[in-house]
Amino acid sequence: MIETTRLKLRHFADHHRSPFAEMHADPEVMADLGGPIDNVESDLKLARYLAAQAEHGVARWAVEDVNGNFLGYCGVMPRMEPKHPLGSHYGKRPVRAVLRG
Repeated sequence: MIETTRLKLRHFADHHRSPFAEMHADPEVMADLGGPIDNVESDLKLARYLAAQAEHGVARWAVEDVNGNFLGYCGVMPRMEPKHPLGSHYGKRPVRAVLRG
């Protein structure tokens, strides 16, 4: 977990499932991302994040306030397709640089 004075960044867990789905169902939140998605799509998205964390040690983080209320998410996801430009580990290098500060 990463903590600031106002936020906590955590690995996603099952208790994030419901607020994650609520966020994805909100038309205003999802306006720039193609519109809302249903619970099935939201669950699939969360499953991808959990799998990436388990398999690669990197995935998006759940963002919570200091009281543990889900606010959203941030971070990066690995791209494993060989023909994708980030599939050659270009995505990992800037993230490592950011984390080193």
